Amino acid sequence: MTITRNATVWAIGFTLLLATGSAAHAASKLYRYTTDRGVVAVDDHVPPEFVKNGYEVLSPDGRVLESVSRQLTGEEGARKRAADAEAKRLREWDKNLLLRYSTTDDIAAARDRALREIDVRTSILRSNLSSAKAQVESEQEKAADIERKGGKVPEAISSNIDKLKLEVASIESAVVERVQEKENTRASFQRDIERFKTLQDVVEYRRLNSTAGDDKN
Repeated sequence: MTITRNATVWAIGFTLLLATGSAAHAASKLYRYTTDRGVVAVDDHVPPEFVKNGYEVLSPDGRVLESVSRQLTGEEGARKRAADAEAKRLREWDKNLLLRYSTTDDIAAARDRALREIDVRTSILRSNLSSAKAQVESEQEKAADIERKGGKVPEAISSNIDKLKLEVASIESAVVERVQEKENTRASFQRDIERFKTLQDVVEYRRLNSTAGDDKN
């Protein structure tokens, strides 16, 4: 019986110890939050309805251990995602520029090469266009000559004229696209040049500050 009573007393004491330890652990952190009325409160927990407002986890002496931001509204979330996407785009752009080029002259040289390539493709298209138009005129002259003689224009000639006209229209569209591509390419490289100049200014600014700091030391 003595053994049983001792075991029971030990079990009760251990349970109380656990409960006391858990309470002490819970009290080791405090939470500072804001109510929906804008009142700042400090408690040992954050009521669920105020979690959305964000809160801070504090040590017993008031030090901030962790900050949890408030939940964003749908519009705020969309703006943040857009801002994050833009920041990522700029980081990738900057990285690509610094990997590919050493100076703005390098970018200008790459631009000139790209523009020459477009000019070559455009020149080929214009040559093809001239040839297609000449074929249309030749077929139309054949058809006109047949009609002047009182004959009926064969279906093959009429069909060929239609096909050639479609080819002319397609080539003309391609020429317009190449002209636009050239303008877009020129503008794109100009943006690269302006961005690279900004990066150079930042790098130079950091270098000067770093040198000034070393001199002070």
